[in-house]
Amino acid sequence: MKKLNYLRSFEFWIYGLACSVIAGAANTLVLMVVDPKTFNLQGLSPLKEVAIVSGLFAAATYLIKSPLPPLPKEDDADPPPTP
Repeated sequence: MKKLNYLRSFEFWIYGLACSVIAGAANTLVLMVVDPKTFNLQGLSPLKEVAIVSGLFAAATYLIKSPLPPLPKEDDADPPPTP
């Protein structure tokens, strides 16, 4: 049961990390509104660079707030089933 709880918490952690990266990359859309001459769909290279950096920054921020969930301890393991 403890292992299952750990897997659920790890899945939740991965979900949160993915959401933060997507949200960080989505901030690139704001640049298209603020400075459409520099950041537009004609030149995708600056948009890609900003999306990557913004996504990495969001991931780093998420990792500071929510580091990896701790591994379950051996003594916390489920007891063996009784026959």
